[in-house]
Amino acid sequence: MVPSVARALSLVGYSVRTVDGVLGRRGVKDPEIINWCGENEAVWIHADDNARREHARLINSAGISTVWVPRPKKGLSAKQQLSRLAYKMQAIESRVAGSKRPVHLKLSASGTVDEPRVSLTDVSADQIGRG
Repeated sequence: MVPSVARALSLVGYSVRTVDGVLGRRGVKDPEIINWCGENEAVWIHADDNARREHARLINSAGISTVWVPRPKKGLSAKQQLSRLAYKMQAIESRVAGSKRPVHLKLSASGTVDEPRVSLTDVSADQIGRG
């Protein structure tokens, strides 16, 4: 997640932190982020299209919940990412809090840039490593 998006979400009351904010540096590799999330019962919100495939075993063994915000081919601006996350953040919190097991969600949008239709779908643990 873009740091400015995390800051904006935290300003309105969501418990969202940035990697550099909790680990004290930028450029942290995914395995370290995943392990930190596991140790701190945090949800990993990311837009890395390859991360869930590359790190599926680690994600599952760490027992973390994830929210994947796939980027369209044309990219995803911080404003678009914030809009999508803010729209579905309460649903994300409810799904994570209401589950005894790790939750893996995909946040996607269709429609136009001005009027996207945002959806939140479950991705089962055995599907997390698939493209």
